[in-house]
Amino acid sequence: MCPSLVLYAIAYTVLVAGDDRDRVAGDLLRLARVKAGLTQAVLAQRAGVAQALISAYENGRRQPTLPTLMRLLEAAGFDLRMRLEAPDVQARAAAEWAASRPVGERRRWAREQAAVGSVGDPGHMPLPERRGVVSEAGGRLGDALLPA
Repeated sequence: MCPSLVLYAIAYTVLVAGDDRDRVAGDLLRLARVKAGLTQAVLAQRAGVAQALISAYENGRRQPTLPTLMRLLEAAGFDLRMRLEAPDVQARAAAEWAASRPVGERRRWAREQAAVGSVGDPGHMPLPERRGVVSEAGGRLGDALLPA
């Protein structure tokens, strides 16, 4: 690995939000290529593949095998390292529940959380995870997401 490159760690759940699971490999490849300052053509030449194949991977039209992905990342100067962890079921349930809310409500929540400085505040729980928070419509939020 090139010593001048910084290690980039990305949580798998960040990359696979929603129905984008087919794009994980392409997103990793694009991130590595951009961070290495390479064009698709240069990466393709280093890896010995066609530039169109790099484009197809990055745009989610094709999926590389794991050995191919590892070879492409190495050509960009990166190693692929994975860690297997149990999923955070409560966080996933909260995210799914929040995503099911109307767009206007989600925007209002985002404004409220930004106003109270929730980003980076370790003591803050996102609104959908708070027990007993009442919405403007009078419904209770979050009760189903927390254990009794």
